[in-house]
Amino acid sequence: MGSKLKPGAFDCYGSALPDEPMFILLARDPDAPTLVDIWADWRELHINRGRRPEGDRAMADEARQCANSMRAWRAANDGTWRRPVSPITEMPIGWRPIDTAPKDGTPIDVWVGGEFPHRVTDVVWRAPTDSEWWTHGGDTIDTPDPTWHDLFGPLGKHEPPTHWMPAPAPPAQTETA
Repeated sequence: MGSKLKPGAFDCYGSALPDEPMFILLARDPDAPTLVDIWADWRELHINRGRRPEGDRAMADEARQCANSMRAWRAANDGTWRRPVSPITEMPIGWRPIDTAPKDGTPIDVWVGGEFPHRVTDVVWRAPTDSEWWTHGGDTIDTPDPTWHDLFGPLGKHEPPTHWMPAPAPPAQTETA
């Protein structure tokens, strides 16, 4: 069972291809727990009939745990989801831990530690494209896993970002005569 902050073992969002359609159910939806249970029942039916591998049973079990967690969350948070969420630009100014960074394609600036600490701008979290590669220090990095990317490709595994901040807004357009 996963959440936005702690993805689960079968996190579809993190493993989705960049252009792959998906549908996400939130616990605030009163039908979500039932729909997740139905999906788990359907998956187990296919496992039992040999149409899906036995290894998928853990996925169905996690789905049932998720449905139960959704019910518990709804009971404990009745109505709290109706409060507006502050957009990223209204968060406190300054560097924030990288584990709090948005992973929805929002461009951010990151701080890379290591031997040569530096700021990298216009970084997004995404899966690399099939043809994408990046050479750094003689090492070719080619990973199918989602990771932080700048305009040139994935950031190096040996220099992971440690902090982030919202990217500044572009300058206002001015009319010229």
